[in-house]
Amino acid sequence: MSNLKNDFYEYVNHDWLEKTEIPADKPVIAAFSQIDEDVEKLLIEDLRQFAAGEKVYEDENFKKFIQYYQVALNVEERNRLGATPIKGLLDEVEALNDFADYAAKFLADQYRGLPGSFSFSIESDLKDSEHYAFYASAPGLILPDVTSYQEDNAADLLASYADTAAKLLVKAGYEKDAAETHAQNAIKFDELLVPVVKTAEEQQDYVGAYNPVDVETFDSSVDFIDLKDTFNELFDGKAPEHVIVTDPRFFDNVNDIYTAENFESFKSWILIRTIFRFSGLLDLETRDIAFEFTKKLTGQPELPTIEKSVFRQATGAFADIVGLYYGKTYFGEAAKKDVLEMIELVVAMYKERLLTSEWMTPETAAKAVEKLEGIKPYIGFPDKTNPIFDQFEAAGYDQNANYLTNYLYLTELEIAHRLSVFQDKVDRELWFMGAHQVNAYYSPVDNIICFPAAILQYPFYSYEESRAANLGGIGAVIAHEITHAFDSNGAKIDLHGNINNWWTDEDFANFEERVKQMEDLFEGVEVDFGLKVNGKLTVSENIADHGGLTCVTKIATRDGLDLHDLFENWARVWRNKPREEFLKVRVATDVHSPAKARGNRQLSNTDEFYEVYDIKEGDAMYLAPEDRVYIW
Repeated sequence: MSNLKNDFYEYVNHDWLEKTEIPADKPVIAAFSQIDEDVEKLLIEDLRQFAAGEKVYEDENFKKFIQYYQVALNVEERNRLGATPIKGLLDEVEALNDFADYAAKFLADQYRGLPGSFSFSIESDLKDSEHYAFYASAPGLILPDVTSYQEDNAADLLASYADTAAKLLVKAGYEKDAAETHAQNAIKFDELLVPVVKTAEEQQDYVGAYNPVDVETFDSSVDFIDLKDTFNELFDGKAPEHVIVTDPRFFDNVNDIYTAENFESFKSWILIRTIFRFSGLLDLETRDIAFEFTKKLTGQPELPTIEKSVFRQATGAFADIVGLYYGKTYFGEAAKKDVLEMIELVVAMYKERLLTSEWMTPETAAKAVEKLEGIKPYIGFPDKTNPIFDQFEAAGYDQNANYLTNYLYLTELEIAHRLSVFQDKVDRELWFMGAHQVNAYYSPVDNIICFPAAILQYPFYSYEESRAANLGGIGAVIAHEITHAFDSNGAKIDLHGNINNWWTDEDFANFEERVKQMEDLFEGVEVDFGLKVNGKLTVSENIADHGGLTCVTKIATRDGLDLHDLFENWARVWRNKPREEFLKVRVATDVHSPAKARGNRQLSNTDEFYEVYDIKEGDAMYLAPEDRVYIW
């Protein structure tokens, strides 16, 4: 067993790490995913009973979900149809001869949410958060990140992608030679994108992605399509005045990429993105073929069972509806009351620390407190669900419907709804995740924190655990989410959810200096398999972890609680056992530090940890006082 003074995370989680096996159908096992697995088993059994008529839940939209779920689970029909449901989409791409043809198809693709040259979305406006804005973004790459192309295994991964893509096209009826040509062309086109799209490190700065451009300028910057006319049609003659360009470098180079010379490669790229996107909604053989690339990328040996896959896909599509059922059925008011009390404790401590900050002036601290006190908590499950489900009518199981058709129909409803509300005020009652999902979030544009019902379970929360242990679990998560209001992005957004400088110049310079210190604190920290943390990529989440742990530690200290319980549960909630291939992807792309770094590094940065465990210079957990970072 590890010495707690050298590796506290390993010390606390030793038995779990030794005994826990990563399931063959997962790339990682963690505290989050274990709860998720329990919720999944519970709901799959409930859905089996609903589908069999053994249970009844009187909600019309939930009944629609059951119908959708049954169609998705109809493996016999999916196998009978094979790749037939996607052939119409592939034929549309095959019929394209040049970018003029693609421009004529572009509008229909936008309505259906199909893969395209770039993507549009309607989200809250970061400078007018009560209203929506129209965002334009670059397409994704084949590999997880720009930096992935510089890794030693990049050639192997691209070869696996090409091989998998060719097999998928052969399954869809293509000749082998044609399929292989398309696969190689797609990789050629992907090569054109790599130098101009953002890295994951650049993407984590979402405030920096706010670049408004007037529609006329944006239209004139893209040669191969008349975007102004497209926008007028999309918005029924009421096109937005501005487009928020999230990837300026990509759009600065767009006309050098989408050229007549590159059209055939582009066409192959669209074709293959389409079949990859929908492969999991077709027959089981197509699903198995597509998994070959995922297996290479993540190290996951096996696909989940079709029952699990369908559950995850279908409940993801109907997250509001399934979450509402889960919350109303399994979430207790006592837990909600307890968490609300904990939020009040955290907010009170945060306020005290802001007002007594040694590096921030009273003027800025007052603004920070104003934002803090404006944070609205959402706990358990929402009062409202997305209205698209009222409109949805699935082609049912008994009508030999196909899964892909139902999926595309739901997607079209969602896009049509987003377009229809563009001129309306943002509906802040809608949640970003279902209550059955094991997670939590802070929304900067809404200034809300959200804790779905499913996360309120051990080790994050339990009636049977001490108050200190719960503070180290869900308490730290609450304080973590609140800290996102003041992290490297949140600090640039005011209490109304708008990009706005509410700092004095001196205070913001001090804050930026501390952000850099947090980057340096995590830069190069070694985790499993000798991989190292990217301090800049993970800085916002590391600030949130720091603020979370600091806040609950101060509460527990003030109230005379057992800090052993708090620190041990802090390490426990981050327990995580990944496959090497998967962790490589996460280190390159995830804004969260790997679990071991979260578990250990924040404790090394916490003064009280030294007192409780008598950590001294020479211990691996020791960090010199002058190297510790204090922000919140």
